[in-house]
Amino acid sequence: MLLEQDAGLHLTLLLPGLRDDVKLCEALRQHGFKVQPFSRYCFLNEPEQGLVIGIADADQATIRQLIQLVKQKLNG
Repeated sequence: MLLEQDAGLHLTLLLPGLRDDVKLCEALRQHGFKVQPFSRYCFLNEPEQGLVIGIADADQATIRQLIQLVKQKLNG
């Protein structure tokens, strides 16, 4: 689920079925993407899983590449 934003330099992608967003971020970083685990920003209750994706310098092709890689990693 992509969270709606009016403006900004990042996207927040929630992945409720994911068990370890830190591990996913590490795998994506190995491919050159700078992403942060959403769970690190949660302070109350059980942290939600997802990605915080910086898009300040990303073009559409790069974002598409990231989306395909996330799909690949989630589907095993």
